[in-house]
Amino acid sequence: MSTLSPQSARERIEQLIQTGVTSRAGIARAAGLHANSLRDCLEPDWNPTAETLGKLETFFLAHDDRPVLATIEEIIDEARNGRMFVLVEDEDRENEGDLV
Repeated sequence: MSTLSPQSARERIEQLIQTGVTSRAGIARAAGLHANSLRDCLEPDWNPTAETLGKLETFFLAHDDRPVLATIEEIIDEARNGRMFVLVEDEDRENEGDLV
């Protein structure tokens, strides 16, 4: 069961659209929804299904505002827990890193 309200979802979607990050269709596809499923999401009477809210909540949790680069301490903790990470020397270098 989703804890995301339709109003909260609408606000998050509107924020992503206004900042130019993506479109409604882009959010829908990334969340595993049909591209047209969010066409009315900015309307005050938008009434999404529980499944739609659940998929949007999962998408928002996976794409939160945490920084992409982790601290050394966070990387060490990830390694201790057996998780994989990409180690890069410089954040400005593209396509260069070691999968550890």
